[in-house]
Amino acid sequence: MTEPITIILLTYARTDYAVKTIESACRNLIYPDLRWYIADDGSSPEHVQRLERALDESGGTLVGTYSKRNSYGASANTGITAASYHGKLMLFLEDDWELTRPLDLWPYASLLMEDESVGMVRMGYLNLGIGGKLIGHRGRLYWQLDDTEGRLRSAYAFTGHPSLRHQRFHDMWGLYPEGLQPGHTEIGMANLYQDSYTGPFIVWPAELGQWGPWGHIGAVQSYDWNGDAKVEAVA
Repeated sequence: MTEPITIILLTYARTDYAVKTIESACRNLIYPDLRWYIADDGSSPEHVQRLERALDESGGTLVGTYSKRNSYGASANTGITAASYHGKLMLFLEDDWELTRPLDLWPYASLLMEDESVGMVRMGYLNLGIGGKLIGHRGRLYWQLDDTEGRLRSAYAFTGHPSLRHQRFHDMWGLYPEGLQPGHTEIGMANLYQDSYTGPFIVWPAELGQWGPWGHIGAVQSYDWNGDAKVEAVA
C-alpha cells in the first residue's frame, strides 16, 4: 500500500508565483498518491480561490484549506496537523518554487518509510558550510547533513526550501515558532534541530547535485523584515 504524500503549500498573496508553483509540481512530480493542503496566511478570498482553481485545472487533489492571518509558523503548523490525518509523509512547498523537471518521489518516500534515522529529505539548493557523511539506501547515495562541530553558524541543515518529511521529524523537533517573520521562523526551527543534533536526520540526495530540480522564482517578498505582510494584487 502506498503511503500518501500531502503537499503543504505555504502561501501568502503572491498569486502568480503560487499558480506557477502548483502547475509545475502537478506536471513534474511522480508519485501515485499526492494530495494538497493550502496553508495560507490570510490572503484575500480571491487568492485562495485562484489556487483552488489552478489545482483543479492541473489535476491536483485538494484535501483542505487554511486561510487566516496568523503568521508563517502558524500556517505551517496547521498544515503539519492536517497532513497527519492522511499519512506520515508531507512535502513542504512555499509559493515561489518552480519544479523545472520531472522528479520521482518514490526513492525518498521509501527512505523515509524504511529508515527511522531519517526525518527530512532536502530538495532545494545545497548551501556552503555544511558537513556531512554519505549513507546509502536501495542503491542510492545521500548526504546526511551535519551543521555542528564549529562549522558556519549560518549554514543551517534545516531550510524552508522544498523538502519531503516524515511525521517523526516534527514529533522529535516540534512545531514551528509562531508570530515571527518567515526567515526568523525558519532560523528558529533550524536552531531546534541544530542545538540538539541527535536525529532523526536531514539528508540530501547526492544525485540532485548542488542546485536540485527546484528553481526559486520569488523576486517579490510577501513580508517585510519586520514580519508585516506585503499585499500583492491578485492576477
